[in-house]
Amino acid sequence: MNFLAHALLSNNVEHILLGNLVADIISKKDELFFSSKILHGIDHHRAIDHFTDHHVEVKKCVQLIRPNHGKYAPVVTDLLWDLVLAENWDTYCDVPLRTFTNQVYQSLRNNWVHFPPNVQSKFDYLINQDFLFMYSHLEGMQIILNKIEARTAFKSNFSSALLDYEKHHTSFTKSFLVFFSDLIEYLKTIK
Repeated sequence: MNFLAHALLSNNVEHILLGNLVADIISKKDELFFSSKILHGIDHHRAIDHFTDHHVEVKKCVQLIRPNHGKYAPVVTDLLWDLVLAENWDTYCDVPLRTFTNQVYQSLRNNWVHFPPNVQSKFDYLINQDFLFMYSHLEGMQIILNKIEARTAFKSNFSSALLDYEKHHTSFTKSFLVFFSDLIEYLKTIK
């Protein structure tokens, strides 16, 4: 799962949200900087990732796009599933997506002092580029994919991921709906 899903799966608990969003952009040594509450959110993020990495529906989608994306297929799947989530937003959240993303950005701003400078810089970029909302439309997703491809050291084909998405849209959506339902149920079992 990527930023949008992790934010939604924080269930409006601010310290979970902060940990969920910071988890992918910090190193292990950065964890010393955070409170136990934010560390709990980081653990929440890791539980989501572990469940995701081992779910059969995720593996199906990864295999669908592996020919074009190789070792990056799991990352591309995570990104595309934020697009599927945005397409099905009303199924999972009563708050409109634009309102939700603005609330997340405000939570990050309100807690700026809890982040080291390198994390503040990354969150500032995420907010200023409106990344969470960009996941909700093809043009925005293409910009994100292009930016990620520019940062990869190896051939990745991130920029062509939307072609795979269009080709496998029905399969991706069906798999996502099953997976996300299972993930929501799983998260009810962890503290």
